[in-house]
Amino acid sequence: MINFLKENLQAVKICLDYKVSGVGYVSGDVLGFPAAVLLLATIDSIGTIKLGAEKSFEILRKSLFEKQEISTKATDDLRQSYRNPFLHNGILLEGRELRKGDGTQSAFIVENNKVVGIDLMSLLLICENAVKKFELEIKEEDITSNRDIHGHLKYRTILSAQSTVEVRSSILATIPKNKSLKL
Repeated sequence: MINFLKENLQAVKICLDYKVSGVGYVSGDVLGFPAAVLLLATIDSIGTIKLGAEKSFEILRKSLFEKQEISTKATDDLRQSYRNPFLHNGILLEGRELRKGDGTQSAFIVENNKVVGIDLMSLLLICENAVKKFELEIKEEDITSNRDIHGHLKYRTILSAQSTVEVRSSILATIPKNKSLKL
């Protein structure tokens, strides 16, 4: 889990250093969409462990994420207006923006409980600090006892710890009898 979070943040740095060119881009544009997806996945992952899947973005208001000044309505909006459209539709909703920024501004631009902009560099710095703190305080039971991710853990553990043949038998053993899986 910690490696996943650290790799996300390393990839965000690469995205924000990369200069995009071509039709539809302005000079100096960066890979903002993938950077935002990875940052939001980092927040969502830590939040799910700490607070559960339904309230994962509320983690932004906790000390782990430097108690961001963002309301519950705004965290819900962040999930609905950024995370979900990025991941499921590959779009940025009208009236919303991503800024590379320089890390000196607020990570979230909020108007009327709506997140209208994200400063990616500021959010990266906040996420880096959060991951460092999370790594120091996380316990294995925090992950294994979390009902929102428990069902996924066996699969990941199996893939990282056993051979392909054992993976097939272990995965098949966990599939309900009325389902099938081709490997």
